[in-house]
Order: sequence, then C-alpha cells, then structure tokens
Amino acid sequence: MSGRSFRVVVLMDRCKGCGICISMCPKKVLEFSKDINNMGYNYAYPARVEDCIGCRFCEMYCPDFAIYVKPSEQPKAIVKVARKVPRLPQEQE
Repeated sequence: MSGRSFRVVVLMDRCKGCGICISMCPKKVLEFSKDINNMGYNYAYPARVEDCIGCRFCEMYCPDFAIYVKPSEQPKAIVKVARKVPRLPQEQE
C-alpha cells in the first residue's frame, strides 16, 4: 500500500476516549486531543495522518464506531474531524 494516502475520519462526539484505536494503530497515527467533545471526553484524532497505512485496525476495534478510514485521492491524506453522524454518500465531498 505504499504511495497511497488515506483519510482518517473521527466522529468526535461519538468518541468516548477509550484509547483502543490509539493502542491498536501500528504506525501511531492517532493521539488524544487536548480538546473535549460534547460528552466531556478527550477524543482521538489523527495527529500523523501522513503515516497511515490504511490497515483500518482503528476502525475494526472501535467499540463506538467513531472512526473510519478511506482511501484519499489527495497526495497527502486529508484529516476530517466530523462533529455529527456522517453525511449521506451523495452529500460528501
């Protein structure tokens, strides 16, 4: 998967700050935010998205379905932190 870039999307108001995604990431892409979401948790965010290899371990192990990974058409992945439930596919981008 070298040369590909990925978009890591965190639905920050779903994240409970459990840290499972952070601990499962083999490339240490994710960190806890210093900011707090609407539920009072420090949510995970992609601090080093350019290191993402697209393994989707974060997505597979998140108990709250608060994170997902998509291939990106951009030369470097774009970080998108969503506050609400994802939009319908036809509304994205």
